[in-house]
Amino acid sequence: MGMHGHAKEAQHLFNQMQHEGVAPNDITFVAILGAFRHAGMIEEGQKLLSSMEGVYGVEPKVEHYGCVIDLLSRAGRLDEALDLTRNMPMEPNAYTWGALLGGCRIHGNANVAGEVGKRLLDLEPQHSGRYVLLSNIYAGEKRWDDARTTRKLMQANGVAKMPGLSVIELQEDVHSFMAGDHSHTE
Repeated sequence: MGMHGHAKEAQHLFNQMQHEGVAPNDITFVAILGAFRHAGMIEEGQKLLSSMEGVYGVEPKVEHYGCVIDLLSRAGRLDEALDLTRNMPMEPNAYTWGALLGGCRIHGNANVAGEVGKRLLDLEPQHSGRYVLLSNIYAGEKRWDDARTTRKLMQANGVAKMPGLSVIELQEDVHSFMAGDHSHTE
């Protein structure tokens, strides 16, 4: 519901659950925080995360923190997102660092991206998308040396970027096309 622009309705259902005595569990909180994330409801997300354990008796997990980190990152509040990531009571996972790196891309913050990218590459050294995204963030800020260094690190680690693939069905035949593929041209 929240992913489809209905965060206020999701919040209303959450409140209705409480009114009817239905106790929320950790999955309920992932859903409502996800709704807040997609709607940009920063204060609501932060308030809910901080009240989970004390008010509802549900210990926040990395997924809950990840939703709020993504929420802050999308909103451009990268320093807050980085602080939350650093101060989580558990080790951040690739999703949390990835959400933060995505925010760096959206808002063109190569400085935060440098630290975040290093953490991500330590966690997922074979994930080509992490190198490409970090390199593109550097290139967007005209930090060409950093962009080249990231691409060289990718190559040195034996990581290859997979080309894009499109698939269409035409008259009951399935055709696939890769980036740069000219085999279907006449």
